[in-house]
Amino acid sequence: MRLVPRLLPSIWSGLAGDYCRAYPRVADLFEYDPYDSERFSQRARALAGQFAADRRLVVDALEEYNRSLEVDVATLANLTRLREDQCLAVVTGQQAGLLTGPLYTLYKALSCIAWAGRLQEQLRRPVVPVFWVASEDHDYAEIDHIWLPGSDGSLTCLRLDEKPPGSPPVGLIPVGDSVGRLVESLSQVTNPSEFKEEILRAIRDRAAASHGLGDFFARLMAELTGGTGLVFVDPLSPRLRSLMTTVFQCCLSQRAALRAGLAQATRAVAEAGYQPQLEMGPQAVHLCLIHNGNRRSLWEEEPGVASDRHGEVRVTIEELTAIAGQRPQLLSPNVVLRPLVQDYLLPTLAHLAGPGEIAYYGQLKPVYRALGMSMPVIIPRASLTLVECTQQRHLKRFGLDFEEMVRQGEAGLEHYLRQQDELALPALFAGLRKEIMRAYHPVIEQLRRLSPDLAGLGQANLERVIDQVGWLDDKAAKYHRQRHEVAVGQYQRLIAHLWPGGGPQESRLNPYYYLFKYGRELIKALLAAPLTASGQHIIADLA
Repeated sequence: MRLVPRLLPSIWSGLAGDYCRAYPRVADLFEYDPYDSERFSQRARALAGQFAADRRLVVDALEEYNRSLEVDVATLANLTRLREDQCLAVVTGQQAGLLTGPLYTLYKALSCIAWAGRLQEQLRRPVVPVFWVASEDHDYAEIDHIWLPGSDGSLTCLRLDEKPPGSPPVGLIPVGDSVGRLVESLSQVTNPSEFKEEILRAIRDRAAASHGLGDFFARLMAELTGGTGLVFVDPLSPRLRSLMTTVFQCCLSQRAALRAGLAQATRAVAEAGYQPQLEMGPQAVHLCLIHNGNRRSLWEEEPGVASDRHGEVRVTIEELTAIAGQRPQLLSPNVVLRPLVQDYLLPTLAHLAGPGEIAYYGQLKPVYRALGMSMPVIIPRASLTLVECTQQRHLKRFGLDFEEMVRQGEAGLEHYLRQQDELALPALFAGLRKEIMRAYHPVIEQLRRLSPDLAGLGQANLERVIDQVGWLDDKAAKYHRQRHEVAVGQYQRLIAHLWPGGGPQESRLNPYYYLFKYGRELIKALLAAPLTASGQHIIADLA
């Protein structure tokens, strides 16, 4: 297969859209301009003196975890390079979604790989790609399903049929029979292909080897990105968690400065005309407690005391600091602190982010500074729409390009049907209604001379006749639509594939739909695409 890329302006909106298309509008909210190549060198120099963990211990923990995933030699080689003081990292990450989640998760990983290669050449020093598996997230409803386009223009949702009790981090949820049943459903609802059975075997094998959904996610991602050197991080790894003690304690000691920094940045975002992405209580400690069957609860501070949001645990700040030192596995950073913990552990040259992440990074500049750190360069992840040959033909038939199809949405089908309407049915029936009313009104007025009641009957009779015209109008419209049912089906399938559910393909559809059809050649083709074309949307025509 071949992939022919075309670049369009970013399809993102809000703060992230301006970050891509009009960076100067938001520059004050961020540390480095990602469109100025010199800023990467500046960031590399700044990392030399930044608050950070012991690199050797971090890499020891990462190597243990990556070996458990059975990564290939390319990843192990990058872990060896990461031990060097000169080595930097381009980092991205995502929730541990079912079967890797939506397409953009794969795009994040691949564009992280591409950017690491580009920056290594630019800076002439080793740069490795790193993927942070967000296994601590506990929003199960976001990761327990996948979406696939149906052959009839509908969308098919496959969902795990078991829900774990409480609200545990998704990385700790066991891979049970529910995953196996979902994989069988995936097999049944997708068409046969030369690649499908081999890929299904790989999925089943990795599910059988996984102890939790986070592990399953990482194994699938490692298999899909094999040979690229992508390094994986699981923050729930006990060995890595033990290295978070210092940053947890620092966050506790500086909690007032962290809150003040977040409040300052939140005001700046709102004053710039954007909706703040992070909404935190004024007394948030920004650490979560993992307790009671792995439930994850946010700590909040009262005078001299910290308590979990459910009021089940109350400790002094001193006791909480001791927990951070002695049992850091009981604590977890929330969305505000997670990037800081990441950059404490890793020599993060740049973080590759989606639109939501860019928006919340816009609130973190003063938060980083409260810990004596600086925000990395934030790079917009690659944004793509895959357009198969069938969709290419359908776009041509309807006289649309991608941007016009997105703009018109479902209304584009009605526009097409109106163009095919040789009888001009709306005008035809509008004229008929007008003629009937023109003929009736004089008669009704004459009848009024005989009796007002008779005029009322005449008006009621007119309304019944108009209703009958409406019935005939509807029938004619249905016949017209049926006459073009092939085109109707094509348009509905076009929407289901390219703008499913009224939003970007990359945010909804699961990659295995395409991997079954194109195999690993799809990964190779994507890696050859212009994934470092920041701030633009790639239309990837598959041939």
